This record gives sequence, C-alpha cells and structure tokens, in this order.
Amino acid sequence: MTESRLIILLVEDDTIIGSYISEILEEGGYEVLKTVSSGDEALAAVAALRPDLVLMDISLSGGIDGIETAKLLKKRYGLPVVFITAHSDRDTIERARDSDCYGYVLKPIVDAQVYAAIEMATRRSHLEAKVKASEEELRMLSAHLQTAIEEERQRLSREIHDVLGQMLTVLRIDLSWLIRQIPPGSADISFKASSALAMTDDIIRNVRRICSELRPGVLDDLGLAAAIEWQARDLEKRSGIPFEIIVPENDSFVTDTRAVALFRIFQEAATNVLRHASASQVRVELSVANGEARLVVCDDGVGIPEHKIYDPSSFGLMGIRERSRHCGGDCAIFAGTPGGTTVDVRIPLDPIHE
Repeated sequence: MTESRLIILLVEDDTIIGSYISEILEEGGYEVLKTVSSGDEALAAVAALRPDLVLMDISLSGGIDGIETAKLLKKRYGLPVVFITAHSDRDTIERARDSDCYGYVLKPIVDAQVYAAIEMATRRSHLEAKVKASEEELRMLSAHLQTAIEEERQRLSREIHDVLGQMLTVLRIDLSWLIRQIPPGSADISFKASSALAMTDDIIRNVRRICSELRPGVLDDLGLAAAIEWQARDLEKRSGIPFEIIVPENDSFVTDTRAVALFRIFQEAATNVLRHASASQVRVELSVANGEARLVVCDDGVGIPEHKIYDPSSFGLMGIRERSRHCGGDCAIFAGTPGGTTVDVRIPLDPIHE
C-alpha cells in the first residue's frame, strides 16, 4: 500500500516566490492543494478543501496578516501552520509564537529547510492528535466511572434503607415489647434491654446518615436547591460556620445528571472550606438563567495558594473540574482579595430547556 501524500495549502502573495515554493513541495513528494494570496482566501480554502497543513507567509496583503490567519485556523480547525518569513526580529517571532505556529521557513528559501519544517510540524501535529484522543478517552472513562459510582451509591443507599432499615425497625419494636414484659424488680435485665434499645436507636440514626451521604433522598424527591440547602444546614450545624444560601424558587430545569454533578461539586467545595479555609462564613449561590445553571461557593478564609489550584495531588479540585467538563460546562477556582476562595461553576442546561 502506497503512503498518501501530505496535502498542503500554500499562502503566498508573491507569485514568483509562490511558484518556486510550489515546485520545491512537488519535488519533495508533497501535494500542493492550492496557492492563495491572502488570509481571507486561506480561511475560505481551508473551510472548503481541508488540507493537512498550511505553509503561509507572515506578511500578507489584505485585511489580516499570516499570524492572525494562523490563530483563526488553529482555533477553528486545529490545523498545523508553518510560517514563511523574511523577518527574524524579536517582535515578529513573539507574535508568531503566540499564534502557536508549528515551525518557520526563513527567506531566501532553501528546500531542505522547507522539508524539515514540514516534517517536524507533521510529527508534532500527529502527536498532539494522539494526546488529544487519549485525553478524550480518559475523560469519557472518568465520566463513565462517575456515573457508575453514583448508580452504585444510589443502589446501596436504597438497599441499606429498605433492608437494613426495616430489620432495625422490627428489632426496635421487639425490644420495646420485651422491655414492657420485664417483671418489676429485674433491674439488671431492664438496664440491659434499655441499653440495647438505645444502641438500636443509635444504629438507626447512623444508617439514616450513611444513606443520606450515599445519596440524599431530598435530591431525588425535592431537587437540587433543596438538597444544597439541606446539606449546607447540616454542615453548618456540625461545624458552627454559618452558611448564607441563595437558591432559585424553581430549579426543575436542572436534570438529574447535572443536578447530581452540581450537588457533588458543592459537597466537595464545602468540605474543602471546612478542612482548609479557617473561614468564618460561607456563601453559596445557585442560579438558573440564560440556558445554564451556575453554582458559586465562596468563603472568607485564608485563600487557596496559587500552586494548589492545579496541583495533581488536589484530587478534590480535579474532581470538581472533571464533573464540570463532563456536563459540558466550565469551572473557575481562584483566591480572593485579600482572602477567601471562590469556586464558580457554570453548566449548560439541556437544549430543550434553553
């Protein structure tokens, strides 16, 4: 099987230089798809013809130069661009670097330099495509695992509540009956039975707490806003830190997947505040508007250090970002001035509700 030739779009506004470069490319075994002379023509040609690589002069006539054209091509199509330039000054190089170009060919044109730049750009482009595909696979795997974990939590919560909860309730009823049957004067037996009943009540409370932590029934029964308010009040009671809670009257547009993601994000953000922030107050705001749900959790604590925001060992923050991405949203985590930390998450709603 013969290897397919690399298809190149040449962008050069000097006809003579363009013909010369085209000959070099053909001699090197590349296919020149077309030669155009401006940035606007390059954008139109790429949209219509989809080449493998663009070889482009930096100094182009028309409304946009080669560097601006390269930025648009990268943003829209992810195409590798190799620049042709007679300029090697610092300003030009810095502008070209900001456009994320894949290489340079300096004038006067040398065929070996052209081939080397194209091969290096092609290799880098292939490696980036592999990395991007791997990242997408990992993201899909992470989303699948999160879904599986939530389903398992829901199943376990239901099993514990329905089976263990019912058995404990029956046990409590039987113990209460036995206590009533103990004859007067049997203090030791009465004490043991009363202790067993108290322990059973304690177990029932713990079972309810575990079920709520696995999957709060209020999230399924009353929705996201009620679940966040319930969890915040529980954390407030346990920590002594007041929570200011602002939630919408109607959050029914936030579907199950997004509701679960936002609730888990709130849990992680609030837990981080209690563990690390030394805060005296936490503000939680959930809003639904303009086709998106937005959750903001901020505190007045010591503030998160800059290096911790993207620390690979900060699994909680990684989980927050990954849950946001899984729902097609984005997340900003930043320290405030003079202190405190803010987690700001935006997740688009289902198209049917937009």
